[in-house]
Amino acid sequence: MIKAYWFNNQQTEAEILQPDFFTPKTLLRLDAELPCIEFPIKINVSASYQNLAVFNKSYVIKRLEATRGFAFEVRANGKAMMLKDIVDTLENSPDQIDVEIQSGNITLSQTIACEYATISGNITDFNGNPFSAAVVCHLERGESGVWSDMAGNYSITLPKGEYNSIFVDDESYGKTSLEAWGWKMIVDKDEVHDFKIGNGEVYSLDVWANNGGYRSLFVAFRPMALSYCLQQATHGVAVNSKNYTVVEVCPDLNISDISVEINGCKATNISLQKILETGQDGTAIPMYILQIERIADVGKQTLILEYDFVDASGETIQSQGRTQFYYSNLLGWSVR
Repeated sequence: MIKAYWFNNQQTEAEILQPDFFTPKTLLRLDAELPCIEFPIKINVSASYQNLAVFNKSYVIKRLEATRGFAFEVRANGKAMMLKDIVDTLENSPDQIDVEIQSGNITLSQTIACEYATISGNITDFNGNPFSAAVVCHLERGESGVWSDMAGNYSITLPKGEYNSIFVDDESYGKTSLEAWGWKMIVDKDEVHDFKIGNGEVYSLDVWANNGGYRSLFVAFRPMALSYCLQQATHGVAVNSKNYTVVEVCPDLNISDISVEINGCKATNISLQKILETGQDGTAIPMYILQIERIADVGKQTLILEYDFVDASGETIQSQGRTQFYYSNLLGWSVR
């Protein structure tokens, strides 16, 4: 199985507001699953638009380390491999990519029909002021992005697929702001997404249906606040007989601090429980599981979680994050 994606950057140098923070590139991305991976690997890629050839390139990877320092990057793990290459921008994004991969005695070839969708919208702070920012889209790893204009308006055309995350911020990150995030975003049609940036962050947001119990959804996320991240206050705790150092990145949340909308409809919060995300390095970070009512609907769902509250010290903490999923039927079973 081979997948191919073309991220065509159309922004001019003048439109890239903070090049040291993020500069969009035109990228070719390949993902392949092989029966086994043997070096050298030979890859031939050709792309076309309306039956006219627009790109052709061959790669020979003798070993993974040999790609370091080049414009392209190759990663392999088990039977899976990924190639990512910075390429020239095309006048039109290709509508077909042909790939041939040779590894050992195995030769795989595939023709991929390219499909694209556009996401656009406006970026503001929590006071409604325009916030010019980079919108960076990740397909497992950093891929492509676009800068908004000074009024916060942005538009980017992407290969259709599920994106692990969409990151939105500028060089104020870690100084006066934290990111707005979209998690597990399903780019399958043109959509509008308006982002709000504050001094907090909704990190690692995910949602799943309680299919065998109460009719509800569980929403997991890690809240973060800039001032708390900078302070790095810690304390010790034991989890399953193992000691961890908890890094307090956000004040305690109350259920009333959080609001959730699904496809523009406000959801009712049912319960909020605090847990810990534990790391192999012996640290842990607080997370929450929010249980909300399940709004039954068939098809694609966009869930937006926001918190806007004043902590015990009088500081206002604000952030917004989103994720997407599907209901497969009227029973409300959720699928990716």
